[in-house]
Amino acid sequence: ALLPPGAAPDCTAASLSLKFLNEDAGAGQRYDTFAVSNRGTAACAVQGFARVRLIGDTGAQVPGVTVEQSLTTGPTSGPAQRIELQPGKRAVFYMHWTPIQSGEETCPHVTRLDVTAPGGKSGLIPLDATPCGGHVQISPLRSE
Repeated sequence: ALLPPGAAPDCTAASLSLKFLNEDAGAGQRYDTFAVSNRGTAACAVQGFARVRLIGDTGAQVPGVTVEQSLTTGPTSGPAQRIELQPGKRAVFYMHWTPIQSGEETCPHVTRLDVTAPGGKSGLIPLDATPCGGHVQISPLRSE
């Protein structure tokens, strides 16, 4: 049975999947797009920010780089909205970083992200990145 709008329960870890979609580069900036998909058989909802840890060559968290939540990262801005995902549909989030070094800065090499989506689904997503400037920014989940 179809639920009325706004009635879908929160997605659970078992009903979600995570993946890297693409990277957009320009003017010394990088915007990576990631998908959180409903692989379940019923509609469910997500809202908020994924937890993201940057993992380096050694398999440990990369030191010296903070992950900042940003309501203005990506092509749209504004507060985190509750997003209802029908089976097979997805929401996306964006990560912004720069590969441009400042002075003598050494930029760490990130080989993957350890991501936990709202709803508890977690996983490692391969990514080749060298974020400079000591931080990256992530958006809340957005409708695609």
